[in-house]
Amino acid sequence: MNTNKFNSIICADIGRCVGTEIALSSGKLALWLGLDFLFTQTVINVLHTAAWRGVWNIIDIVFSGEGGLFEDAAYTDSAVTCCAGIILNIVIYVSSKTIQRILEKLPKPLFWIISRLFTAIYFIFYMLLWRSFWNLLYLLIPTVLSKLIAFLVSTLLLCLAGCFNSNIGVPGSIELDNTDEYCVIYTYLSSMDEKKSPFVRYGLMLADVFCTVIIEILVVFCWFGTYEIIVYTLPAQPSVSQLVECLIPIMLGVVSGAVAFLVQLVILVWVEGKRSGWIQRRAAHFVIACLGLLSTIFHWYGMWTFLDYYIMPQHPISSNMVTAGVGILGLTLLGASRSLHGGVARDGQPGDGYPIQPYFFISRIIE
Repeated sequence: MNTNKFNSIICADIGRCVGTEIALSSGKLALWLGLDFLFTQTVINVLHTAAWRGVWNIIDIVFSGEGGLFEDAAYTDSAVTCCAGIILNIVIYVSSKTIQRILEKLPKPLFWIISRLFTAIYFIFYMLLWRSFWNLLYLLIPTVLSKLIAFLVSTLLLCLAGCFNSNIGVPGSIELDNTDEYCVIYTYLSSMDEKKSPFVRYGLMLADVFCTVIIEILVVFCWFGTYEIIVYTLPAQPSVSQLVECLIPIMLGVVSGAVAFLVQLVILVWVEGKRSGWIQRRAAHFVIACLGLLSTIFHWYGMWTFLDYYIMPQHPISSNMVTAGVGILGLTLLGASRSLHGGVARDGQPGDGYPIQPYFFISRIIE
Protein backbone atom coordinates (compact mmCIF):
# COMPACT_ATOMS: atom_id res chain seq x y z
CA MET A 1 0.00 0.00 0.00
CA ASN A 2 1.49 3.35 -1.05
CA THR A 3 1.90 6.39 1.17
CA ASN A 4 -0.98 8.30 -0.42
CA LYS A 5 -3.40 5.46 0.28
CA PHE A 6 -2.09 5.20 3.84
CA ASN A 7 -2.63 8.94 4.37
CA SER A 8 -6.09 8.95 2.84
CA ILE A 9 -7.32 6.13 5.12
CA ILE A 10 -6.01 7.88 8.26
CA CYS A 11 -7.34 11.30 7.20
CA ALA A 12 -10.75 9.79 6.41
CA ASP A 13 -10.92 8.25 9.89
CA ILE A 14 -9.89 11.51 11.56
CA GLY A 15 -12.52 13.31 9.49
CA ARG A 16 -15.21 10.93 10.78
CA CYS A 17 -14.07 11.64 14.34
CA VAL A 18 -13.94 15.44 14.14
CA GLY A 19 -16.78 15.99 11.70
CA THR A 20 -14.83 17.79 9.00
CA GLU A 21 -12.86 16.72 5.97
CA ILE A 22 -9.12 16.37 6.58
CA ALA A 23 -6.53 16.23 3.79
CA LEU A 24 -2.90 16.47 4.89
CA SER A 25 0.46 15.48 3.47
CA SER A 26 2.47 12.81 5.29
CA GLY A 27 4.72 15.35 7.01
CA LYS A 28 1.90 17.61 8.18
CA LEU A 29 -0.19 14.64 9.25
CA ALA A 30 2.63 13.32 11.43
CA LEU A 31 3.26 16.82 12.84
CA TRP A 32 -0.36 17.50 13.82
CA LEU A 33 -0.91 14.02 15.21
CA GLY A 34 2.21 14.40 17.33
CA LEU A 35 1.15 17.83 18.61
CA ASP A 36 -2.35 16.58 19.41
CA PHE A 37 -0.99 13.55 21.26
CA LEU A 38 1.37 15.66 23.39
CA PHE A 39 -1.23 18.33 24.12
CA THR A 40 -3.94 15.86 25.18
CA GLN A 41 -1.47 13.81 27.23
CA THR A 42 -0.43 16.91 29.17
CA VAL A 43 -2.74 19.94 29.28
CA ILE A 44 -6.10 18.28 28.59
CA ASN A 45 -5.25 15.31 30.81
CA VAL A 46 -4.25 17.48 33.78
CA LEU A 47 -7.38 19.65 33.52
CA HIS A 48 -9.70 16.68 33.11
CA THR A 49 -8.24 14.75 36.05
CA ALA A 50 -8.31 17.91 38.16
CA ALA A 51 -12.03 18.32 37.45
CA TRP A 52 -12.78 14.65 38.24
CA ARG A 53 -10.72 14.69 41.42
CA GLY A 54 -12.16 17.95 42.69
CA VAL A 55 -15.85 17.22 42.16
CA TRP A 56 -15.56 13.54 43.19
CA ASN A 57 -13.78 14.37 46.45
CA ILE A 58 -16.14 17.22 47.32
CA ILE A 59 -19.08 14.82 46.94
CA ASP A 60 -17.18 12.33 49.12
CA ILE A 61 -16.62 14.97 51.82
CA VAL A 62 -20.29 16.03 51.79
CA PHE A 63 -21.67 12.52 52.12
CA SER A 64 -19.06 10.43 53.93
CA GLY A 65 -16.40 12.82 55.25
CA GLU A 66 -16.04 14.01 58.82
CA GLY A 67 -19.39 15.54 59.73
CA GLY A 68 -20.87 14.35 56.42
CA LEU A 69 -24.46 13.29 55.92
CA PHE A 70 -23.64 9.58 56.13
CA GLU A 71 -20.45 9.54 58.17
CA ASP A 72 -19.72 5.99 59.40
CA ALA A 73 -22.75 4.67 57.45
CA ALA A 74 -21.13 3.41 54.25
CA TYR A 75 -23.99 1.16 53.14
CA THR A 76 -26.60 3.87 53.68
CA ASP A 77 -24.40 6.30 51.81
CA SER A 78 -24.09 3.93 48.86
CA ALA A 79 -27.80 3.07 48.80
CA VAL A 80 -28.94 6.71 48.82
CA THR A 81 -26.31 8.20 46.52
CA CYS A 82 -26.36 5.36 43.98
CA CYS A 83 -30.12 5.80 43.60
CA ALA A 84 -29.76 9.58 43.41
CA GLY A 85 -26.98 9.27 40.83
CA ILE A 86 -29.05 6.96 38.63
CA ILE A 87 -32.13 9.19 38.77
CA LEU A 88 -30.26 12.43 38.08
CA ASN A 89 -28.36 10.93 35.13
CA ILE A 90 -31.58 9.52 33.68
CA VAL A 91 -33.06 13.03 33.85
CA ILE A 92 -30.10 14.28 31.79
CA TYR A 93 -30.36 11.43 29.25
CA VAL A 94 -34.07 12.08 28.72
CA SER A 95 -33.88 15.87 28.58
CA SER A 96 -30.59 16.60 26.77
CA LYS A 97 -32.10 16.81 23.27
CA THR A 98 -34.93 19.04 24.51
CA ILE A 99 -32.44 21.28 26.32
CA GLN A 100 -30.41 21.54 23.12
CA ARG A 101 -33.45 22.54 21.08
CA ILE A 102 -34.44 25.20 23.63
CA LEU A 103 -30.95 26.67 23.95
CA GLU A 104 -30.46 26.81 20.17
CA LYS A 105 -33.02 29.62 20.05
CA LEU A 106 -30.94 31.83 22.34
CA PRO A 107 -28.33 34.38 21.21
CA LYS A 108 -24.90 32.80 20.90
CA PRO A 109 -23.34 34.43 24.00
CA LEU A 110 -26.28 33.35 26.16
CA PHE A 111 -26.26 29.87 24.59
CA TRP A 112 -22.57 29.54 25.41
CA ILE A 113 -23.05 30.51 29.07
CA ILE A 114 -26.11 28.36 29.75
CA SER A 115 -24.84 25.33 27.83
CA ARG A 116 -21.57 25.36 29.80
CA LEU A 117 -23.57 25.67 33.00
CA PHE A 118 -25.50 22.60 31.83
CA THR A 119 -22.18 20.77 31.44
CA ALA A 120 -21.10 21.70 34.97
CA ILE A 121 -24.40 20.50 36.45
CA TYR A 122 -24.39 17.29 34.43
CA PHE A 123 -20.78 16.66 35.39
CA ILE A 124 -21.68 16.86 39.09
CA PHE A 125 -24.51 14.35 38.54
CA TYR A 126 -22.11 12.15 36.56
CA MET A 127 -19.48 12.22 39.30
CA LEU A 128 -22.15 11.40 41.89
CA LEU A 129 -23.00 8.24 39.96
CA TRP A 130 -19.36 7.22 39.56
CA ARG A 131 -18.27 8.02 43.10
CA SER A 132 -21.26 6.25 44.64
CA PHE A 133 -20.91 3.00 42.69
CA TRP A 134 -17.12 3.07 43.12
CA ASN A 135 -17.51 3.20 46.90
CA LEU A 136 -20.17 0.49 46.73
CA LEU A 137 -17.73 -1.79 44.91
CA TYR A 138 -15.22 -1.37 47.74
CA LEU A 139 -17.89 -2.74 50.07
CA LEU A 140 -19.05 -5.59 47.84
CA ILE A 141 -15.84 -6.90 46.21
CA PRO A 142 -12.93 -6.48 48.65
CA THR A 143 -10.49 -9.11 47.33
CA VAL A 144 -8.13 -8.90 44.36
CA LEU A 145 -9.65 -12.04 42.83
CA SER A 146 -13.19 -10.67 43.07
CA LYS A 147 -12.05 -7.41 41.44
CA LEU A 148 -10.44 -9.34 38.60
CA ILE A 149 -13.64 -11.34 38.10
CA ALA A 150 -15.68 -8.11 38.14
CA PHE A 151 -13.40 -6.69 35.43
CA LEU A 152 -13.70 -9.80 33.24
CA VAL A 153 -17.48 -10.08 33.60
CA SER A 154 -18.06 -6.37 32.91
CA THR A 155 -15.72 -6.59 29.90
CA LEU A 156 -17.70 -9.53 28.50
CA LEU A 157 -21.04 -7.76 28.99
CA LEU A 158 -19.79 -4.53 27.42
CA CYS A 159 -18.47 -6.45 24.43
CA LEU A 160 -21.80 -8.25 24.03
CA ALA A 161 -23.55 -4.87 24.16
CA GLY A 162 -21.09 -3.49 21.61
CA CYS A 163 -19.98 -0.69 23.94
CA PHE A 164 -16.52 -1.62 25.21
CA ASN A 165 -15.19 1.59 23.62
CA SER A 166 -17.05 3.48 26.36
CA ASN A 167 -14.10 2.62 28.62
CA ILE A 168 -11.75 4.99 26.83
CA GLY A 169 -11.48 8.34 28.54
CA VAL A 170 -9.19 11.36 28.46
CA PRO A 171 -6.46 11.58 27.21
CA GLY A 172 -7.10 8.61 24.90
CA SER A 173 -10.19 10.25 23.48
CA ILE A 174 -11.50 13.79 23.89
CA GLU A 175 -14.67 15.63 22.88
CA LEU A 176 -14.51 19.17 21.51
CA ASP A 177 -17.24 21.77 21.82
CA ASN A 178 -17.41 22.68 18.11
CA THR A 179 -20.53 20.63 17.45
CA ASP A 180 -24.10 21.54 16.60
CA GLU A 181 -25.39 19.25 19.35
CA TYR A 182 -23.35 20.43 22.32
CA CYS A 183 -25.86 19.44 25.01
CA VAL A 184 -26.89 16.09 23.50
CA ILE A 185 -25.61 13.06 25.43
CA TYR A 186 -24.74 9.93 23.46
CA THR A 187 -26.95 7.14 24.73
CA TYR A 188 -27.28 3.50 23.74
CA LEU A 189 -30.08 4.14 21.25
CA SER A 190 -29.14 7.69 20.27
CA SER A 191 -29.64 6.92 16.60
CA MET A 192 -33.23 5.68 16.98
CA ASP A 193 -35.79 7.16 14.62
CA GLU A 194 -37.76 9.91 16.39
CA LYS A 195 -40.48 9.73 13.72
CA LYS A 196 -41.88 6.51 15.16
CA SER A 197 -45.29 6.45 16.82
CA PRO A 198 -45.44 7.99 20.35
CA PHE A 199 -46.02 4.58 21.96
CA VAL A 200 -43.00 3.01 20.25
CA ARG A 201 -40.90 6.13 20.82
CA TYR A 202 -41.57 6.22 24.57
CA GLY A 203 -40.90 2.50 24.83
CA LEU A 204 -37.57 2.93 23.08
CA MET A 205 -36.75 5.90 25.30
CA LEU A 206 -37.28 3.80 28.44
CA ALA A 207 -35.14 1.01 26.98
CA ASP A 208 -32.53 3.57 25.99
CA VAL A 209 -32.10 5.15 29.43
CA PHE A 210 -32.14 1.75 31.13
CA CYS A 211 -29.44 0.35 28.82
CA THR A 212 -27.35 3.53 29.07
CA VAL A 213 -27.35 3.46 32.88
CA ILE A 214 -26.44 -0.24 32.92
CA ILE A 215 -23.58 0.36 30.47
CA GLU A 216 -22.31 3.29 32.53
CA ILE A 217 -22.30 1.12 35.67
CA LEU A 218 -20.49 -1.66 33.80
CA VAL A 219 -17.85 0.88 32.77
CA VAL A 220 -17.42 1.77 36.46
CA PHE A 221 -16.88 -1.94 37.17
CA CYS A 222 -14.31 -2.15 34.38
CA TRP A 223 -12.40 0.92 35.55
CA PHE A 224 -12.57 -0.21 39.16
CA GLY A 225 -11.07 -3.63 38.38
CA THR A 226 -8.34 -2.15 36.20
CA TYR A 227 -7.50 0.55 38.76
CA GLU A 228 -7.32 -1.84 41.69
CA ILE A 229 -5.05 -4.26 39.81
CA ILE A 230 -2.76 -1.36 38.84
CA VAL A 231 -2.64 -0.06 42.43
CA TYR A 232 -1.95 -3.58 43.69
CA THR A 233 0.88 -4.04 41.16
CA LEU A 234 2.74 -0.72 41.10
CA PRO A 235 5.15 0.39 43.85
CA ALA A 236 3.91 2.89 46.42
CA GLN A 237 5.08 4.45 49.67
CA PRO A 238 7.11 3.67 51.66
CA SER A 239 9.06 1.63 49.08
CA VAL A 240 9.26 4.70 46.79
CA SER A 241 8.90 8.44 47.30
CA GLN A 242 5.63 10.31 46.78
CA LEU A 243 6.87 11.80 43.51
CA VAL A 244 8.03 8.46 42.10
CA GLU A 245 4.73 6.87 43.12
CA CYS A 246 2.99 9.44 40.91
CA LEU A 247 5.44 9.52 38.02
CA ILE A 248 5.53 5.76 37.39
CA PRO A 249 1.85 5.43 36.38
CA ILE A 250 1.96 8.74 34.48
CA MET A 251 4.93 7.51 32.42
CA LEU A 252 3.23 4.16 31.86
CA GLY A 253 0.14 6.08 30.77
CA VAL A 254 2.13 8.02 28.17
CA VAL A 255 3.86 4.88 26.87
CA SER A 256 0.69 2.79 26.72
CA GLY A 257 -1.16 5.71 25.14
CA ALA A 258 1.49 6.03 22.44
CA VAL A 259 1.39 2.28 21.83
CA ALA A 260 -2.42 2.38 21.60
CA PHE A 261 -2.33 5.25 19.09
CA LEU A 262 0.35 3.61 16.92
CA VAL A 263 -1.41 0.24 17.03
CA GLN A 264 -4.62 1.96 15.97
CA LEU A 265 -2.94 3.59 12.97
CA VAL A 266 -1.51 0.25 11.85
CA ILE A 267 -4.74 -1.69 12.40
CA LEU A 268 -6.78 1.10 10.80
CA VAL A 269 -4.81 0.93 7.56
CA TRP A 270 -4.83 -2.87 7.59
CA VAL A 271 -8.54 -3.34 8.34
CA GLU A 272 -9.98 -0.46 6.33
CA GLY A 273 -7.50 -0.91 3.48
CA LYS A 274 -8.83 -4.44 2.98
CA ARG A 275 -12.44 -3.30 3.47
CA SER A 276 -12.85 -5.91 6.18
CA GLY A 277 -16.20 -6.86 7.66
CA TRP A 278 -17.76 -5.93 10.99
CA ILE A 279 -16.17 -8.89 12.83
CA GLN A 280 -12.65 -7.76 11.99
CA ARG A 281 -13.57 -4.15 12.78
CA ARG A 282 -15.07 -5.07 16.18
CA ALA A 283 -12.01 -7.17 17.03
CA ALA A 284 -9.74 -4.28 16.04
CA HIS A 285 -11.71 -1.85 18.22
CA PHE A 286 -11.50 -4.23 21.18
CA VAL A 287 -7.70 -4.51 21.01
CA ILE A 288 -7.31 -0.76 20.68
CA ALA A 289 -9.83 -0.04 23.45
CA CYS A 290 -8.01 -2.37 25.87
CA LEU A 291 -4.80 -0.40 25.37
CA GLY A 292 -6.73 2.86 25.61
CA LEU A 293 -8.38 1.81 28.86
CA LEU A 294 -5.03 0.87 30.37
CA SER A 295 -3.51 4.23 29.38
CA THR A 296 -6.51 6.14 30.75
CA ILE A 297 -6.35 4.44 34.16
CA PHE A 298 -2.56 4.84 34.44
CA HIS A 299 -2.92 8.58 33.83
CA TRP A 300 -5.94 8.88 36.10
CA TYR A 301 -4.24 7.15 39.02
CA GLY A 302 -0.91 8.95 38.66
CA MET A 303 -2.25 12.48 38.15
CA TRP A 304 -4.96 12.14 40.82
CA THR A 305 -2.36 10.94 43.34
CA PHE A 306 -0.05 13.80 42.36
CA LEU A 307 -2.80 16.35 42.99
CA ASP A 308 -3.61 14.74 46.35
CA TYR A 309 0.02 14.96 47.46
CA TYR A 310 0.99 18.40 46.17
CA ILE A 311 -2.08 20.66 45.87
CA MET A 312 -2.80 22.01 49.37
CA PRO A 313 -2.84 18.57 51.03
CA GLN A 314 -3.50 20.09 54.46
CA HIS A 315 -6.66 21.82 53.22
CA PRO A 316 -8.70 19.17 51.36
CA ILE A 317 -11.83 21.26 50.81
CA SER A 318 -9.90 24.21 49.35
CA SER A 319 -7.68 21.83 47.36
CA ASN A 320 -10.62 20.09 45.75
CA MET A 321 -12.52 23.32 45.11
CA VAL A 322 -9.47 24.75 43.33
CA THR A 323 -8.82 21.69 41.16
CA ALA A 324 -12.51 21.33 40.28
CA GLY A 325 -12.75 24.99 39.30
CA VAL A 326 -9.49 25.07 37.34
CA GLY A 327 -10.30 21.82 35.56
CA ILE A 328 -13.83 22.71 34.49
CA LEU A 329 -12.98 26.32 33.60
CA GLY A 330 -9.79 25.33 31.77
CA LEU A 331 -11.53 22.74 29.59
CA THR A 332 -14.33 25.22 28.90
CA LEU A 333 -11.95 27.97 27.77
CA LEU A 334 -10.03 25.52 25.58
CA GLY A 335 -13.25 24.35 23.92
CA ALA A 336 -13.04 20.80 25.27
CA SER A 337 -15.68 20.88 28.01
CA ARG A 338 -17.67 18.10 26.33
CA SER A 339 -14.88 15.81 27.49
CA LEU A 340 -16.61 16.07 30.89
CA HIS A 341 -19.79 14.52 29.47
CA GLY A 342 -20.55 10.87 29.99
CA GLY A 343 -22.39 8.73 27.47
CA VAL A 344 -22.00 5.60 25.40
CA ALA A 345 -19.44 4.88 22.68
CA ARG A 346 -20.33 2.05 20.28
CA ASP A 347 -17.85 -0.51 18.94
CA GLY A 348 -17.03 -0.61 15.25
CA GLN A 349 -20.18 1.06 13.95
CA PRO A 350 -20.16 1.92 10.22
CA GLY A 351 -19.34 5.57 9.74
CA ASP A 352 -17.78 5.97 13.19
CA GLY A 353 -14.09 6.69 13.75
CA TYR A 354 -11.67 4.39 15.55
CA PRO A 355 -11.69 4.70 19.36
CA ILE A 356 -8.43 6.55 20.13
CA GLN A 357 -9.30 10.17 19.30
CA PRO A 358 -6.79 12.65 20.82
CA TYR A 359 -7.67 15.21 18.15
CA PHE A 360 -7.48 18.82 19.32
CA PHE A 361 -5.57 21.00 16.86
CA ILE A 362 -6.05 18.81 13.79
CA SER A 363 -9.82 19.28 13.90
CA ARG A 364 -9.24 22.92 12.99
CA ILE A 365 -7.03 22.13 9.99
CA ILE A 366 -8.59 22.09 6.52
CA GLU A 367 -6.43 21.89 3.42
